[in-house]
Amino acid sequence: MAQPNVMFIMDSSGSMAAPLSVPTVYDHTQTYTGCYDASMLYYSSTGAMPTCSSKDKFFKVSNRCNASMNLYDKGVIIDAIGPLEKHGFYSDQVAQYNSKKKIWQALSTKNGTEQAYLIECYTDSGVHGETGAGNPFITDGGPWTATVPANPAAPHAVWANGANHLQIYDGNYLNYRVDPSVGASTVSRMQVAKDAVEAIVNANNNINIGLMRFDESTTKGGYQGGAVMYPALDVKASRNDFSSRLKTMKEGGLTTLSETYYEALQYFGGKAIVYGDDAVPSNQTGTKENGNPGYYQTPITAECQKNYIIYMTDGAPEEDYLDASKRTALTNFPAGSCNTDPDPGNSTNYIEFNLDAFNSATSTRDNCLDELAAWARHNDIAERGIAEHDGKQTLTTYTVGFDFSSSPNVVDQAALQMLKDTARLGGGRFYEAKSKDSLLAVFNKILAEILAVNSTFSSPAVSINAYNRATNLDDLYFSLFKPSAGARWDGNLKKYKLAMILDGGGNKVPEIQDALGNPAIDPVTGFFRDTAVSYWTPAADAPDGAETRIGGAASQFTLARKAYTFTGTYSNLNGVAVPSNGDLTSTANELLWTNAAITDAMLGGVAANPAIAYSSGGSALSMPYNEALLAWAYGYDMLDEDGDYESMEARRIMGDPLHSEPALVQYGELANGDPDLVAYVATNEGYLHAVDSISGEEYFAFMPQEMLPRLNYLFENIPVSGRGYGLDGSVVAWVHDANKDRDLYDGGDHVYLYFGQRRGGSDIFSLDVSDRNSPKLRWVIKGGTGDFAELGQTWSTPNVERLKLGGTTKTVLIFGGGYDTGQDTVSVRTVDSVGRGVYIVDADTGDLLWRAGPDAGADLQLVDMQYSIPGRIKPVDVDSNGYVDQLYFGDMGGQLWRIDIEESETSTNLPTLITGGRIADLALDMSDIDTRRFYYPPDVALIIESGQTPYLSVLAASGYRAHPLNAVVHDRMYMLRLDDIYNPPANYVTITESDLFDTTDNVIGEGSSAQKAGAINNLSAAEGWHITFNELDGSFIGEKALSEPLIVNGVGLVTTYVPEDLNPNPLSCTPKAGTGTVYYINITDGTPTFNIAGTVDRNREDRKEFLKRGGIPPSPSIILTEGGTPTMCVGTECGSVRMHLGLQKMYWSEIEQ
Repeated sequence: MAQPNVMFIMDSSGSMAAPLSVPTVYDHTQTYTGCYDASMLYYSSTGAMPTCSSKDKFFKVSNRCNASMNLYDKGVIIDAIGPLEKHGFYSDQVAQYNSKKKIWQALSTKNGTEQAYLIECYTDSGVHGETGAGNPFITDGGPWTATVPANPAAPHAVWANGANHLQIYDGNYLNYRVDPSVGASTVSRMQVAKDAVEAIVNANNNINIGLMRFDESTTKGGYQGGAVMYPALDVKASRNDFSSRLKTMKEGGLTTLSETYYEALQYFGGKAIVYGDDAVPSNQTGTKENGNPGYYQTPITAECQKNYIIYMTDGAPEEDYLDASKRTALTNFPAGSCNTDPDPGNSTNYIEFNLDAFNSATSTRDNCLDELAAWARHNDIAERGIAEHDGKQTLTTYTVGFDFSSSPNVVDQAALQMLKDTARLGGGRFYEAKSKDSLLAVFNKILAEILAVNSTFSSPAVSINAYNRATNLDDLYFSLFKPSAGARWDGNLKKYKLAMILDGGGNKVPEIQDALGNPAIDPVTGFFRDTAVSYWTPAADAPDGAETRIGGAASQFTLARKAYTFTGTYSNLNGVAVPSNGDLTSTANELLWTNAAITDAMLGGVAANPAIAYSSGGSALSMPYNEALLAWAYGYDMLDEDGDYESMEARRIMGDPLHSEPALVQYGELANGDPDLVAYVATNEGYLHAVDSISGEEYFAFMPQEMLPRLNYLFENIPVSGRGYGLDGSVVAWVHDANKDRDLYDGGDHVYLYFGQRRGGSDIFSLDVSDRNSPKLRWVIKGGTGDFAELGQTWSTPNVERLKLGGTTKTVLIFGGGYDTGQDTVSVRTVDSVGRGVYIVDADTGDLLWRAGPDAGADLQLVDMQYSIPGRIKPVDVDSNGYVDQLYFGDMGGQLWRIDIEESETSTNLPTLITGGRIADLALDMSDIDTRRFYYPPDVALIIESGQTPYLSVLAASGYRAHPLNAVVHDRMYMLRLDDIYNPPANYVTITESDLFDTTDNVIGEGSSAQKAGAINNLSAAEGWHITFNELDGSFIGEKALSEPLIVNGVGLVTTYVPEDLNPNPLSCTPKAGTGTVYYINITDGTPTFNIAGTVDRNREDRKEFLKRGGIPPSPSIILTEGGTPTMCVGTECGSVRMHLGLQKMYWSEIEQ
């Protein structure tokens, strides 16, 4: 993975000589006065100063990041006073050694013990360990080792899948920032900018940084563009040289913005030099191609390498004449979209000074800078026939306005607008700075954003066609998120289409297409193409591509939205909280800053916080903190997140639906024949959103009262150790069509929603959305109270099921007892205190009907049920009559369970109708390698083979979901064979691993004839089989299952995750967060189903194929559109179902009523 190229273009015009009054320079030898602990190092990922009370800190003596304590150049220490001491801050990927678990992990510093854990940085890897070069690699159990890892570029999984890129601040430096006794000095704007850039170069690693400036002399025909002062090189190997060049920069000349940007494009593309050799100073050593001095030496050394421009200027363009010949030289550039040619007939020179910037979208007489940035974002900037330039090389542009936005001068205001447009169209952001400290903060923010990665953990949501239950509609909905070390993660809901196209052989194959009918998925990365345009995306935002925050449902947010909360009181009846007034459209429940019913206590006590300053209509204003907080929650851009100095506009940002899959409800059919469909999705911002599937517009958003205290944490974007959560559970719907007329518009029809919080808490909420324009809060199950005292974090997504009781149908919710967070920190099998149970509740009222658990008060006491049950409960309707007969689930102790439910024409007494017991125990006590956990339910299928007795196949797979990077546990895939199909067993017998045939080595598939015969006999005598997730040489690298398995027509589908990148793609420039795979297993004997690896026979390697997309793969989804080909999707990767006997629907299913 090549390092990103970042080119700083610094304004060097004469105006940069203007003086600025700034604080005196930080002196690390002086002790400053403030509220920060000088013995601590604080950290942030946002560029913002940590607060005095922040727990995001660790002891200075714990720091083992040698690169922060010494300044290196070309591997040699050039200054024993490192950037952390000299400048007060340092940036790198950082990990800590958990001495209790003896593992390296992402920073978590909630208490003094964690704050004392040893700290290491990625830059030290292979160079310096705890005390020197002797043991330079981190290792679990080490903490350091001299053993060179198999892949030195990815020496430990934590660097790819845990350790955040952070800004580390010395506590003394932070005190300097707040010490009122710090004096002031006067320096030029240029000196401030140079000091900030030098500090950034010294304090960063693993990035290539270059430098450009404007022409300062007319001696060669007038001010012309700019030159490359320093090529984009690895900062670790070029600090001295870069610093020397930087120091030579001085003020002079005019502001040739678009000409210099054009020259930067020539440099990145390795193209002909246009301005650089004639500029003063001219291009410097190292910028030209060897043997071809008329061309630049491109910094792009790998296909798809990321490229960025950070453009800093203090004013409007001057003599910035990018003529038509240069504009037309850029392939596909709309040459007529802008015009910066001289206009001598216009005394005010509107073109030169860019006064049409406010109408840039329609004017053809404005400066070309924003159009150039838009072109560079979407077009190939490197078109010469160089191998490293194969594919499409694009460029992202950030802009920084330096000390001029407050100017009332119309020319400066036009320039400000142009910089905002340039960043927006260039895929970056606009920032403003007025001092060295604010410049440093801006640069840190930009670099942190460059390292962020878009991702999705959820499967696509597939809508069910109300007019043909055997097929799906062809629309796909993806919930997306973009990680951040701050509290706020960007999220979105995006819509695409599943189309059927013909391959080269004339066969129908599936393809995910965008709103323009083009392929949406990049075949190299397995994620969205940069050119893809999702449905609902406005033309101004297109293409939204792989960007999370752009386009999608978030782009449709307006200030006319309907946002609700609940401000009333509850009546708590045995753990079910019933609202006093559940009508969310009541004025008392409007989520508005003017709503006095939202008390300061509900917000967690924030009224005394300082007022929030904001801008609107060019005026500087302020608002009381609690009102600003609610205005922001409603959707106003109170923090000016788009940098346009206007807060009275929609911020068009959705919270992240990290683990949430939307519920899709079809209410009927529109007049034009389109389905009247609504997507309901929950996010960690605390909102449930209702989204129109046609327009993407929001019907309403609901934030439970229980989420209101989290708003301040999100508003402040407080960096967190670990992830903060809100409504992180998937949404499910009970759809009741009373008269079966295939619409939900009639009396008696209803739509009820149910959603839990997963990591966000232990509650389950129910809404009535029968009228999507008039939602009602029905009730809330309050975990930890009443009948639900045992309920832990509500990870277990409720199932809406039907039971036959007393000859009538009873609709119920069935869910597991949830998650006990104690499992986050134990390395051996440990009894839990909550979450140990299964619940059946009335879907109408939320009242408890039945519970299984280890205690005597449970309706079904199961004394071995000592471990929490976070997974969904798998329902089975064996006789296919619409009523659930059996339940299957796993727990945190590596156990599997079966519950049998009798249908009754006479009895309504559930305790007499339900039996159950443990069917497997697949973990061991006091053995860390055998501490297997089941976070997800098994799948169940009826297996009928010729000449064999039918049986139920139960397919399960283990994995430590709370710690995906764990490489200690030896996880496995299991298939249990149960002979009792329709009736409960006489006794629930516990199967252990000794009862199962170990088919890991695939002897049945590739042994000798005698070996195969012996293995088949051993399998016949066993209660099933298991496969260990180890490598061919028997080693373990942390492979685990972190999603639900699926059985389709005798084929077991299991996705797994490996913390390492086992399938690197040289054509991809996107770092993979580990490796995802899909297993295709013959459910009867564990042999490979297909010849995936291309071997002669179906060998062990043929069991799985690698996914292109890195990260944790979701569960497989099977989709069958009308007239289409059966399709399997794993996240964004879809293909034809490869089932050797064809696709058959399972004969049990969850029923909509």
